[in-house]
Amino acid sequence: MISTSNLKSVSAAAGYYAEDNYYTQDESTERSMWQGEGAAALGLSGPIEPHTFEAILAGHVGDQDLGRITGRDSETGDLLREHRPGYDVTLSAPKSVSLLAEVDGRSDVRAAHEAAVDAVLDYIEKHLAYARVTVAGQTRLEQTDNIVAARFAHTVSRALDPQTHTHLVIANATMDKEGVWRSFDNSALYRHQKLLGAIYDTELAANLRQLGYRIEPGPKGNWEVAGFSREQVEHFSQRTRAIDERLQGFGLTRESATAAQREDAALRTRPSKPAFDRETLRETWRQRAQTVGIDFQRVEQQRTILERSSVDPSYTAQSAGGAVAFALAHVGEHESVMSRTTLIEVALSHVRQTVPWSLVTLPSVDRAIDSAIASGSALLTPSRDITTAEALEREKAMLALLEQGRGAVVPIASSGILEQAITRYEAAKETASSQPFALTSGQAAAAELVLTSADRFIGLQGYAGVGKTTMLDLVRQLASDQGYKVLGMAPSAEAARTLQDETGIESRTTAAFLMELTTHQRAVATIRTVELTAAVDLAGNDIRTLSVKLPNAPQPNLSGRALWVLDEASLAGQREVTELMRAAERMDARLVLVGDRLQLNAVESGKPFEMLLRHDIAQAEMTQINRQQVQDLRDAVAAAVERNNVLALGILQDRIVVEKDSVRLFETIARDIVAMNPEQRTRTLLIVPLNADRQAINGLVRTELQNQGTIASEEHVAAVLVRSDLTQAKQQSAGYYEAGMTVRFDRAYRELGVMRGDYATVKAIRPLGARVTLETRDGRSMDWDPARHAKVETYVQETRAVAVGDDIRFTRNNTELDIRNGTPGKVTGLEGERMTVSVGGRSIQIDLKNPAHAHWDHAYAMTVHAAQGRTATSTHFLINQASGQAMGERSFYVGITRPRQDLKIYTDSMPRAVRLIQQAQQKSSAMEGVAPRSDVTTGPKQGAGRVRGADLDR
Repeated sequence: MISTSNLKSVSAAAGYYAEDNYYTQDESTERSMWQGEGAAALGLSGPIEPHTFEAILAGHVGDQDLGRITGRDSETGDLLREHRPGYDVTLSAPKSVSLLAEVDGRSDVRAAHEAAVDAVLDYIEKHLAYARVTVAGQTRLEQTDNIVAARFAHTVSRALDPQTHTHLVIANATMDKEGVWRSFDNSALYRHQKLLGAIYDTELAANLRQLGYRIEPGPKGNWEVAGFSREQVEHFSQRTRAIDERLQGFGLTRESATAAQREDAALRTRPSKPAFDRETLRETWRQRAQTVGIDFQRVEQQRTILERSSVDPSYTAQSAGGAVAFALAHVGEHESVMSRTTLIEVALSHVRQTVPWSLVTLPSVDRAIDSAIASGSALLTPSRDITTAEALEREKAMLALLEQGRGAVVPIASSGILEQAITRYEAAKETASSQPFALTSGQAAAAELVLTSADRFIGLQGYAGVGKTTMLDLVRQLASDQGYKVLGMAPSAEAARTLQDETGIESRTTAAFLMELTTHQRAVATIRTVELTAAVDLAGNDIRTLSVKLPNAPQPNLSGRALWVLDEASLAGQREVTELMRAAERMDARLVLVGDRLQLNAVESGKPFEMLLRHDIAQAEMTQINRQQVQDLRDAVAAAVERNNVLALGILQDRIVVEKDSVRLFETIARDIVAMNPEQRTRTLLIVPLNADRQAINGLVRTELQNQGTIASEEHVAAVLVRSDLTQAKQQSAGYYEAGMTVRFDRAYRELGVMRGDYATVKAIRPLGARVTLETRDGRSMDWDPARHAKVETYVQETRAVAVGDDIRFTRNNTELDIRNGTPGKVTGLEGERMTVSVGGRSIQIDLKNPAHAHWDHAYAMTVHAAQGRTATSTHFLINQASGQAMGERSFYVGITRPRQDLKIYTDSMPRAVRLIQQAQQKSSAMEGVAPRSDVTTGPKQGAGRVRGADLDR
C-alpha cells in the first residue's frame, strides 16, 4: 500500500515527527539513510542527523536557499522565503508480511520489503523527478533524474500494531542540468501514485515468492502471505478499521473516496504514537498472535516446501503478456490512445489482482509491452504513446463508410417543399404560443441540409441552447409527410427520453436501437415457406404436397425510407457510431448525428462526432444561443463557447456561494434546494461532479425534506443495485469479483441453467481456477467462468432509505413494469416489502426483494453526465475541490448552459475552482495518434456539403 502527502512546514514537520518518535529519534536515526543522486551530489550519506534533515527541509541546499521571496525581516533585514519542505511517500507491507517481519522476526521478509522500496525509489528518480524552471515569467518543467530522499524504516503503526513500512521523505529540491538547485515538482509524483503502489506490491510479492512464501490474492486487489486468516489479519489492523469507519460515516470507501478524502480520514483518526518499549511490545504481539491462533511454525514449514519449486520463467513471461493484453483491452474501452505508464500501471495492477505469485514485475511488463508492439497487437505512435490495431481499424471503417455515403441517397424533399413546410411550421408555432416565432438561420440551414442532401450521413453541430430539438421537430414532421419512418436514439436513456418528449421522434438508447436492428435482421431472415410436391414412397404411389420452411436472405428495413437521428452525438463512443453507420448503409437508411463538440465526450473510447466533423461530413452549424433569458448568463455562455472559462466564471461572480468547509457547503446546498416550493424544485437541476457527492447531497436533502414534513419520517431501508465500475475486460476476469456483488445474465446459458434476465449473487471467488461461485435466487449454487459466459451486467448492492414522498429515478429498463431507464417517479406508498410509485400518472408496484426491481435511486441531485441534454429554469451547480478529473472545461460548459433564468454555483475554494474549470477533457483518437503531428487537423473542414449558420447572438 502507498500513501503520499505534502509536508506542511519545516517547524510543524520537525516538531510533529519528534513528538511522535518519528524520523529523527533514537532507533529511527539508526534505521535511516540518505538516498538519491541529489543527496549524493550534496555529500549526504548514511544515517540522518536531525539538524541536517531540518536544514534540507527548510530549503538550505548546498550554498543555495530555495523558496519564493516574500519580503524582509523587519529587524534583521534578511530575506524571507516561502518554501514547501517536501513530500512523504509511505510504503506499507500487507499485514501478513508485517506479522512475519515484526512479530516472528523474519529479517529476510523485512529485506524483501526494503528491496521493493528500492524499486519504487529508483522509478521516482528515473521517471518522476522534475524541476520547475521559471524564465521571464514562464514556468516549464525539466526532467532532472535526481532526488534528495531521506529514508526511514519503521515497524509500528500508531495503534501499536505491527506495521512494516518505510517513509521516503523527498525534499523539495532537485538539481537541473546546469547544476542549479530548484524546487521539485510533485505533480508527476501524485499523478503516478497508483503506479508506484503497483510497482511496490508486485516487487514485494515476487521477492517473497522467491523466498518460498505462497501468495494469495485477496479482495480489492490486495494479497497476503498464505497461512493467515482474514480474522487474524484484521485483529492486527486497528488503524485500517479506524480509517474505514471514518470514511463509512460519509458514505465512502477507500475505493470511492478521493486521495484527499483518504488523507483527511487518516489525519483525523491518527492518534499520537505513545512511548513504548520495543521488546515489551513484541512480546505483547506474540501473545496476541497466539490468542488468535497464528501458527508461524506452520507458515515456515510451508515456505520450506515451496522454496524448492521455482516459478517457470515461461509462466512469468506468459503472465506478463496476458497482463498487457488485459491492460490494452481495459484501457481501450475508454481511450483509443494510452500512455505507456498507464499501460504499465494497469498491467501491474492486474498482476497484483490475479497472479501476484507469478514473479511479474516492472521489467517483465516492459518487455511484454515491447513484444506486443513488435507483434502488432499494440501500435506505437510518434509521441511514444500506444494504441491498438482494433481502434485504428474501427476509425478507418467509419471514415470509409462516410465516403461511401456521399451522394448515395435521394433527397427527402425539394427546396420548394421545404420552404412551404417552414412557413407552415412557423405559423403553427405562432398560433400555439400567441407569440411571434421564426426559425433562426442556423435552424433553417440545418433542416435544409437534412432534408435536401443526397448524403447518407449528416452532422449537425449546435451549441447548447440553440434550439436543436425545435429544428428536429420540423424535420420529423416533413420527413414523415414524405413517407419516411423517423427513429431517434441517444447514448443515455435520459437523453433518449428528452429527445422523444421534445421532438415527438420515437426514441431509445443507441445500445437498444442496435440490439433491435440485430433482432430485426434475424426475424427478417428467419423463415420462408416453400411447397414441394413429391412421392413419399419408393413405388411412387403416395404423392403429397408438403410445406417446407427455409431461411430467408436478410432484407433491408423499410426499403430505404428511414431517417435515423442520433442525438447528443458527442456522448457516443467509436464502437457504436461505427456499428450504427454500418447498419444505416446495410439497411439503406439515413443517419443524422446531432451534437455539440464542446460538451462531454463519450465514456467509451473515441470521439467519432468530432472526427466526422473534421473529415468533412456534410454538416451545418447552429450558433445562435437563445436558451438563457438573462444577460449575465448569456454573456457567461458566450465566453464558455470560446473556452474562456475564467472570464465566464468572473461574469457569474455574484452567483457564486463560497463555503470553505465541505460539510457546511453541502448543508447549504441542501437547505437552498428545500427552501424552494415543490414546483420550483421540479424546474431546478442540482448538478454535481461525483457520484459520492450526489449520494451525500441526496441524503442531506432528504433529511431537510423530512424535517419540513414533505417526506414521511417513517422510512424503509431497501437494497438497490448500482452499476459496478468493471469494464468488459474486468468482467471476464474472476479476480475482480467480490462476495456480495450481483450478476445479471444478458443471455441464456443452458449449461448453467440460467435464462436471460436471471440474477445471481457472488458468494466466493477462486482466482486460481478463474471461477466464481454464484447463488441464484432459488438458492442453487453454480460454478461460473466469467470469461466463457461473458454476456452479463455486474452490480454492487447498496442500501437506500426510502419514505413516502421521496422522488426517485429508475436506473434500468424494465419491460415488466413498462419503465425506461431515467424515468422519474414519486413514492406514494410503503407496505412491508412493497413500494408504490407514481410514474407519469399511473401507479406501479415495486417488490423490494426482487433484484429486477432494485434499479432505482434518489433523484434530487445528478451528475454532469446525466445532466447533459437537460434544460431547466434554474440550476444549482457544485464545483468542489474533490471533483478532480470529473470537472473540467467540458463539465463546466455543460453545467452553466442548462438553465434558462437562474444559476447558482457552489464551491469550497475559488482558486481551486478556477484551476479545475480550465482542465482539458479531451478523448483520444487512434488515427490522430498514429498520424504525424503536422497531419492532424485542428478543426472542422470547410468542404462540400457544409452549411454554416453563423448567427451567434451575444
